[in-house]
Amino acid sequence: STFSSSSSSSSSSAADAAAASASGSSRDMFIPVAYNYSFFHLIFALASMYIAMLMTGWGTVAQEKDRIDVGWTSVWVKIGAQATTGVLYCWTLVAPALFPDRDFS
Repeated sequence: STFSSSSSSSSSSAADAAAASASGSSRDMFIPVAYNYSFFHLIFALASMYIAMLMTGWGTVAQEKDRIDVGWTSVWVKIGAQATTGVLYCWTLVAPALFPDRDFS
């Protein structure tokens, strides 16, 4: 079987992939991904902590006289932001299944 090492150039791995698909042995071909799963999960964990911080008001000083983060308007803005974020995330999961001919890369 043919394996691409991470030190090989992308042009040779692309040529290897084309040759493997032409010969029908794409199962024997290993192409490493260009992104890091640990970085992905770190970013999403930090984003989740940030949203939780905004929702709970963590880090605000209780002795401020003029607070922006008080009242129902602030609550609804936060609810709207979370709903929008949730809808966008669900759309990124559902869109490739709904539109299989479109390239989402």
